[in-house]
Amino acid sequence: MRALAGRYNRATYWLMIAVAIIVIFGLTLISKNPVRMSEFILILICVPRLHDIGKSGWLVLWGVGLEFATIVFGFSFMPVNSFATLINIATFVILGLVIWLGCIPGESGANRFGEAPLGGVQWRFQPKT
Repeated sequence: MRALAGRYNRATYWLMIAVAIIVIFGLTLISKNPVRMSEFILILICVPRLHDIGKSGWLVLWGVGLEFATIVFGFSFMPVNSFATLINIATFVILGLVIWLGCIPGESGANRFGEAPLGGVQWRFQPKT
């Protein structure tokens, strides 16, 4: 998928996160369950950022796996109040990872995912060459 190739610098990443927050907020107003769409949006933003720091985009599956494991474990073994607490903890862990991803500098120069993104906010897609 072309949208998952290439690299995002930190400025582009934070702008995309801000736009995603607005879109996700809008989805909560028109949808009864915007969670799946918000996950998809975050994956589309985080994978190119992972590429910028030299990591595989497949690492986003850890976040998806954490959420899935939390839901399965919570529904299976926990009372409702404890389950809500567990979901909140998982949400804060994922939020922490999203913030960390926006703070860590990318690799300078080209890496296996393409050329280093230019400085500042980039709307132009830079595929792997």
